[in-house]
Amino acid sequence: MQSRGIFMKSIYETTGKGYKQQCDYLLLNLSVEDEKEYHIGVWGQRYRNHLKAHYKIIYYNYLTKGTSCEHLVKVDNRAENMLHQFVKLLAQKENITEKLKANGISSLFTYMSSMHCDKVN
Repeated sequence: MQSRGIFMKSIYETTGKGYKQQCDYLLLNLSVEDEKEYHIGVWGQRYRNHLKAHYKIIYYNYLTKGTSCEHLVKVDNRAENMLHQFVKLLAQKENITEKLKANGISSLFTYMSSMHCDKVN
């Protein structure tokens, strides 16, 4: 670009990318960055489905920014932490001790299911 005798660089050229010439054409030097692998657990997947169904604009904003996976991983981690804290508090409240756990997993499940049935009825 020339403007009043002064050579001005395009925004793309100022970032250092520049152009390459192929035959008679100048092509942009574009490169794709490697994407990180993310493991999105069950809570992140459920949250993604919830956003897709009920908050489409927010969902598509995350997609266009490229931050959807990072956000879903954060949501999944927070939900897992909350679940672990809840189970730990419930175990303390109901006096589930290591002794009960040592008796066998079946006795623990029997105790937990009876506790749940008592609260429902």
